[in-house]
Amino acid sequence: MGEVVYYTIIRLAVLIPLIWFTKPLLDERWWFVISIFLIHAIIIYPAYRGYKKFVERSKKEIEGTLCSICKHYEPTAMLCKIHDKHPSAQFIPCDGHDWEVDLSEKNP
Repeated sequence: MGEVVYYTIIRLAVLIPLIWFTKPLLDERWWFVISIFLIHAIIIYPAYRGYKKFVERSKKEIEGTLCSICKHYEPTAMLCKIHDKHPSAQFIPCDGHDWEVDLSEKNP
C-alpha cells in the first residue's frame, strides 16, 4: 500500500508545477478543463487502480491464514491492529500468540 501512496505523491509533485506553468499559455476555461482531466488521468485513476490491485493481491494471500479470522485483524487496512504489521501467507505478526477468534458478525 505504501508504494501506491508514494507514487501518487510523486505524480502529484510533478503534475502541480506542470499545470501551474501552463496556466499563462491557455485560456482560463481550457486550462481548468485540461487540469481536471490531467489530475484524474495521471493521479486519481492510477492510484485507484493501484489500490484495487493491492486489495486483490492481499485478499488472495491472506485468505486461509490464521489472521483472517482473528479478532485483531482489520480487513479494510489488511493489518494486524496489535502489532501494526501486514500479515501474509508466510508471515503472521504474532506467531499465533495473540490470536483470538472473532465471533462478531463481520466474519461468519
